[in-house]
Amino acid sequence: MDVLWRKPRDTTHLVDLLPERCFTWKPDMDCDYLDLVPSSRPSDADWARFDVYARRVRALSVERYARGAGLPMHWCAILDHFSGGQPFPRLRSLFWEWTPDYGCSHANFLLRPPLQELYIDDVDAKGVRNIIDVLPNCVLTLKYLRVSGLFRSEDEHEVAVRLWQALAELQQLVDLDVSLYVPQAFRHLASLSNLTKLHLPISSAHVEGTKALFPALKSLYVSVRTDMDAVAKLLQRMALPVLERLRIDYHTYVVRGGAVLVRPPSTAHIHLVVREVSKLSLLRMFKLKGDQHIHSRSEPEEALDPSALSPLHALRDLETLDLSALAVELTAADIGPMARAWPRIQDLLLYQPHARMFGTRSPRDLQVSDLLPLAHLWPRLRELKLPLRIGPLAAPLDDGPELPVQSALETLWAAKISRPISTSALRVLARTFPSARVKGYGHATDLVEAVNKAKKTLVDEVYGGPQDTDS
Repeated sequence: MDVLWRKPRDTTHLVDLLPERCFTWKPDMDCDYLDLVPSSRPSDADWARFDVYARRVRALSVERYARGAGLPMHWCAILDHFSGGQPFPRLRSLFWEWTPDYGCSHANFLLRPPLQELYIDDVDAKGVRNIIDVLPNCVLTLKYLRVSGLFRSEDEHEVAVRLWQALAELQQLVDLDVSLYVPQAFRHLASLSNLTKLHLPISSAHVEGTKALFPALKSLYVSVRTDMDAVAKLLQRMALPVLERLRIDYHTYVVRGGAVLVRPPSTAHIHLVVREVSKLSLLRMFKLKGDQHIHSRSEPEEALDPSALSPLHALRDLETLDLSALAVELTAADIGPMARAWPRIQDLLLYQPHARMFGTRSPRDLQVSDLLPLAHLWPRLRELKLPLRIGPLAAPLDDGPELPVQSALETLWAAKISRPISTSALRVLARTFPSARVKGYGHATDLVEAVNKAKKTLVDEVYGGPQDTDS
């Protein structure tokens, strides 16, 4: 029974504990909803039955109904009955779709110890002010907090400052995700020494505060809506002795001729970020991503010479490197140094198919022969995205003896696939990467499938049985 009621699927199961006479279904434009019957309130015995089950609830989701006018009335009945108390005394996790009409007064009953996880979506500026009022209730127990929504209002800055001041008091927080930023945010973050995971938006190049130690932080996710040098400034102020995962998303745009275009980060700013990231000696994952779905409409960007990434060679524990949002001008000569620098790499993505570059080098596309050393140097490789061309070979390729090492590669991205496709190249792919599924960018589906089908046939010939290349 405790397991069944630990996380009710929705609030109607809780209403079912009360007599049917107390509620009635009322029609709505989008859906029907439960409303109170004023003349038939639940009795004390009804509430006692409700309490027996409510005490078993550990996780709860409070969603507003379809039209978003406020909480369903049955919720108001439950929360009003327990005015001054907690209807779910063992509640640990709460997901709340914030509503302007039923914000602080009802949330005040639920945001109390022993609550540890709080996720609030679709909150407006008024809702943020309400949250600030009730957060002190959970100052000793709250460990996970996410607040997201739209905050545009005349007093947005003042509200954000107050919110970050309130967050500084939550000393037990280990996971924080708040999509509202002010330059003063970092100063308040510095007091949260127990954080292990942080998602921080940056919308200003100005970062206030002196260098601070984050002794437990292992995962950092930064969303950037300004120049990339703001990330470098942030990392300069953060001492991160145990950081293992870093993701940077940039969302910076310009308007040209009425069209909204992605504005790629400058190579100078990328150099600054790379220099700071290279100091994170325990880093296992580094991702720098952008808005891929509109990247084809981005402004032309300066090609990034692979030498700009050489400081990252110091990260010997790196397992995932995803810089596919950047226009890296990669050549075959660059692969060897990377392979020797990152012996534990599992996912390497260094190609942006939609980038419009201008640069100084004229690199040729990588060919299958350029990938052969990777099977020996990166036996753990799972996904590979490089400017690879599958098609006619520029030079003959030895497809004779079987290679002694087989890569565990699962996904191989091809920048270009063109006919005639070299059987010799496919045979080496089959021997070296027998389990890899080839994928392409914007290629005709039949062409990509033809490559995988031909490769699979050759795998069966070489190894005498089917290999899983379709997963």
